[in-house]
Amino acid sequence: MRDRVVQAALVAVLEPIFEAKFLGCSFGFRPGRSPRQALDRVSQALAQGQTWVVDADIRGCFDNIPHAPVIAEVAREVADGTVLALLTAFLKAGVLEGQDFQPTEIGTPQGAVLSPLLANIYLHRLDEALTAHGYTLVRYADDFVVLCRSQAEAEAALTAVRYVLAELGLALSEEKTRVVDVQSGMFTFLGYTFRQAWRFPSDRALRRLRAKLRPLTRRQQPRAVQAVVTAVNPVLRGWGQYFRHGHCLKAFDRLDGWVRMRLRSFLWKRKARGRAHHLWPNAYWASLGLFALVTLARPADPLRRGAAV
Repeated sequence: MRDRVVQAALVAVLEPIFEAKFLGCSFGFRPGRSPRQALDRVSQALAQGQTWVVDADIRGCFDNIPHAPVIAEVAREVADGTVLALLTAFLKAGVLEGQDFQPTEIGTPQGAVLSPLLANIYLHRLDEALTAHGYTLVRYADDFVVLCRSQAEAEAALTAVRYVLAELGLALSEEKTRVVDVQSGMFTFLGYTFRQAWRFPSDRALRRLRAKLRPLTRRQQPRAVQAVVTAVNPVLRGWGQYFRHGHCLKAFDRLDGWVRMRLRSFLWKRKARGRAHHLWPNAYWASLGLFALVTLARPADPLRRGAAV
């Protein structure tokens, strides 16, 4: 806890200094910026005809940031030896694997308070290089895409990305990096899949939500149905709030039906043998207060009006 307090204090000192330098293409873990803004910037670029996308993935970014260069980047703006010493101590604190202590010679711990800021500081050179070449970069921490107007431009952007990352001591995950034309293909960014002018929850996001809901709605559990509904609602509401900013109605409607099916199976196991849909219709679950994802779909959801945003 003391370490986290010290890291938070370091963030309070360093963040205003580097916020003055950071570019508009960076959205992750910055005050006043959000995933939705990054997603909207991608949609805007696609609407402007930048439909060739470099869908890139940095191999183990947080685990592979070298200590000396990132400290040097901080030292360009901060001369206070105490701050630099604390930063060095944080990076070299080591980790416990079971009962074994392992020194950390490289990387920043994922989940640590200071790590996102250090990643932004270190990857700022990538932002500067691509922006200077006129590429449309949208970066959220170590997750980023480059949007271009042609395949040739996208291939050149990918070459530039590889070059800058090599200078930083990082590399792309080749199996997860590709150039795609959204007119005929698709890519995923921040949990959304983009295809043409559409964006909607990715298959992985849907699988992860179902995996989280399955243990809450399993048939063999000693809870009342109202308690199950109470446990399910925050998960649905939080997930839906994030994914409501896209073409979500179809996915939301299917998920609502899947949740009700799980809950009907829960009651069928306990109370009756018969057609569960007629025994406990949708209105029954609404009367219990089950949250419905479709209530979050915007009235202007393109799936309702048959057009893209």
